[in-house]
Amino acid sequence: MDPQEAGNDVGRQETWMPAARPAGREPPPSAGPPKVLVEDFGAAFGGAAVLQHLDLEIRDRERLAIIGPASSGKTTFLRSLNRLNDLDPRFSHTGRILLDGKEIHDADLDAAALRRRIGMVYAVPIPLPWSIHENLTYGPRLAGVTDRARLDEVGILAHPLQYHTPKLPGLGDVNWGRFFSVLSDIGYDGPVCIEVEDRAYEKSRATRQASLKQSGRFLRQFV
Repeated sequence: MDPQEAGNDVGRQETWMPAARPAGREPPPSAGPPKVLVEDFGAAFGGAAVLQHLDLEIRDRERLAIIGPASSGKTTFLRSLNRLNDLDPRFSHTGRILLDGKEIHDADLDAAALRRRIGMVYAVPIPLPWSIHENLTYGPRLAGVTDRARLDEVGILAHPLQYHTPKLPGLGDVNWGRFFSVLSDIGYDGPVCIEVEDRAYEKSRATRQASLKQSGRFLRQFV
């Protein structure tokens, strides 16, 4: 959720909930300790509450779908898992989120390393709250490139930015085959968060569930 819309959630009765976990051919979730443990978590922007008293366990190898209406806090929660919300100075939180038993908000935890472990793919391209140049050079800078001349060679926006309409995987412009191919090439084998959003599927909970199933069928060819 756009932090600028955070205030719209205050006092709303609409909530999201984890969907039923579908049966499939994948290995069953681990019976051990949860991979991610959320305890009494709350999130706010400028003091306006977006999430309150959230408790959740996510097991290793488990697929979890979060369903809810627009502006109900789904994206805010996903951004909390790898601390992308920290980039907004208005953000504050309560409670805890543990990854493999480690509190992700501990002072000694490297946020950049956390984001390498928990990735996120948005339905709409969203820049970080910096300049375009800083967004384009963020990856190389994380990799240790500091030479300004080399950083200036990274990427040029060939076309003006236009309004993007979020679409389900397979219906939009994202080349998912290339995306997963790059992950394979670099040897990445960690979790990937994919935001499923399409205005055409927001009419009811049934249509939202249908969008998740359709997206799952499409993405299954890659994972």
